[in-house]
Amino acid sequence: MANSETTTNPNDLGHWVDDRLDALTPDPDWQPMASAHLPSVAPRQAADRRRRLRWTGAAIAVATVLWFVPITRAIAARCLEACVSATTSVTQLWRADEPEASAPRVVGLSIGDIAPDFAGLDRTGQPVRLSSLRGRMVVLNFWATWCGPCKVEIPMLNDLQTRFGPSGAAVIGVSIDDTGWQAISEFVTEQDIRYTVTLADDATTQAFGGIGEVPMTLLIDRDGRIIVKRIGVLTEGGDREQIARLLER
Repeated sequence: MANSETTTNPNDLGHWVDDRLDALTPDPDWQPMASAHLPSVAPRQAADRRRRLRWTGAAIAVATVLWFVPITRAIAARCLEACVSATTSVTQLWRADEPEASAPRVVGLSIGDIAPDFAGLDRTGQPVRLSSLRGRMVVLNFWATWCGPCKVEIPMLNDLQTRFGPSGAAVIGVSIDDTGWQAISEFVTEQDIRYTVTLADDATTQAFGGIGEVPMTLLIDRDGRIIVKRIGVLTEGGDREQIARLLER
């Protein structure tokens, strides 16, 4: 009986395997030659560095010019404040699900605290509450008739009331005198005080930690938070202008 099985030649099998391996090996002409392109990389990198330096220098020059132009500087400051405010709002929105977000704000005398509500008594003996002034910026100034530095601040506080009162800001001078309204009224007339004046009672003094030093000035924002705290006489160019810029917002 003839053998029907096909005999495979080992040499043919080896040639077949070699042909298949050669087919899988890429042609050397298609392989990238990194060394051939290296000379062109360095000039491009140097050009990119020079371009970045030119743009950086131009940006610094423009920023310098704009900073020394008063009107532009004011606009830039407003833009910066707006950006910071917007960023803060977005951050608070992202953190709305955190436990701290729902926690009540602390009433106190530190920056960021809610200011105590009592702001003294008016001439009729009625309490003046800061909660009734929500939505308005408030400059709260603690003073006394016997306090020499307090007198220095009066023109500055008058100026703030005149400039920002029409737009809703309120300047309140809280006297810590223990001589009553008669002495205070005479002093207000003599010093030509044009802003609201109240008299601190025990509740006010206790709420504000005893008011150990005067003058003391707080700037309270529209949400009732303390954003500026100054113990001592306000400076003409520094403190007053800082408060004025914040009142303009």
